[in-house]
Amino acid sequence: MLLIRVAENETGKTWFQMRKLLSTLTVGIHGASSAPIFEINPLTPEQERFFKLLKMPLPPRFLSSPVSAGAPKT
Repeated sequence: MLLIRVAENETGKTWFQMRKLLSTLTVGIHGASSAPIFEINPLTPEQERFFKLLKMPLPPRFLSSPVSAGAPKT
């Protein structure tokens, strides 16, 4: 509850407003021959402002994925 209250104070938004804002942030999984690729949809300007208000790094566009034993590491 404390974390929620801090986020509300820092952003000026209620918990339900924050939940609605972040509900459109999704992860897509793309199949590949060696390993799946996880990609999040682009952030909206409002979502970017939200992360900056909380002094949090923006999530990367591509999330790490497990590398299979036979695949070359880059």
